[in-house]
Amino acid sequence: MVGAERNLPYDRTAVSKGLMSGSDTIDEIGLAFPGELDDLDLILGHTAVSLDVERRRVTLDDGTALGFEVLFIATGSAAVWPASIPHLQGVHTLRTADDSMALCADLSDAKRVVVVGGGFIGAEVAAGIKSADVDVTMIVAGTVPLERALGREFGEEWAGVHREHGIDVRCGEYVASLSAEFDRVSAVVLSDGTSIDADVVVLGIGARPVTDWLHGSGLTLTDGVVCDENLMAAPGIYAIGDVAKWPHPKFGQLLRVEHWTNAHEQGTAAARHYLGVGGPFENVPYVWTDQFGYRIQVYGKTTDADLIHRVPSANPSVPRIVLYGSGSRLMAALGVDDPRSLLPLRRLIAQPDSWEHALSLVGS
Repeated sequence: MVGAERNLPYDRTAVSKGLMSGSDTIDEIGLAFPGELDDLDLILGHTAVSLDVERRRVTLDDGTALGFEVLFIATGSAAVWPASIPHLQGVHTLRTADDSMALCADLSDAKRVVVVGGGFIGAEVAAGIKSADVDVTMIVAGTVPLERALGREFGEEWAGVHREHGIDVRCGEYVASLSAEFDRVSAVVLSDGTSIDADVVVLGIGARPVTDWLHGSGLTLTDGVVCDENLMAAPGIYAIGDVAKWPHPKFGQLLRVEHWTNAHEQGTAAARHYLGVGGPFENVPYVWTDQFGYRIQVYGKTTDADLIHRVPSANPSVPRIVLYGSGSRLMAALGVDDPRSLLPLRRLIAQPDSWEHALSLVGS
């Protein structure tokens, strides 16, 4: 098992939660018990730089060549760092445990934090670091936070939740430049010329699949490694997690899903297929985020929805359930602190004529 990070496998969801806040340590979020990986040949702190499909060989950054009979590609995603943003002290991305611990250390005496990006990572980081003595500004290039993932209506409501908790949410703006003092960020300059003082800046503006090392390998690369329904990119070569793009039988299109649960489930599915006991991978995508004491859970694919049905909660600012549909099908379901209602909806997602059934389950 080859890994670019020097840490043993760990729960990556903690990167934007407990590890970032300092409530968890890297040892506490480890996924392996002592001795559990002793039978593996672990090569940590090195990256793969090329793949020779015909000769069945992977070459590492130190020149080591590893032969294989079967290869599982799980190189994940890398955080996007725009060329226009200089690498200054106090500016962070958040993908790895090392990223999270470095951010945690920088936040210890920060008073003014700017989070760039209004997706899941940006919104979760902004919520996680907000406290009474820290000013947090979230810069969103789109109309509202979470719009691309969950739609404008929910994004508007969730922007209100952030503002209620004291976060300055600025939409329709992007970062034009950074100001610095002695190689450390001091301010963020927006596209409209506004300057926002900042001790720490967190860039949460997206991720790209790590496929650079596969160029020239002969594998099909299109925003990820293109696989078949069994996650095979070539005979004896599987792709799993953020890097995999496969035809989902329920949604009828190629999908690449950047969620922790997808990586976990695809790893199991690919291993089972290799052992001859598994079939096509068709699990329903799932993601969750914890913000301000709320847990948002989403099953399915929201981006193609042309029907949206909102079920209110006791708090009029926050929905209890949101359904996303297309035609006669339920395509996704979102719940806020209501996991019980989501379970029967999950079974309906992408099934024929499931929209009306879903409406009958949640009421109005």
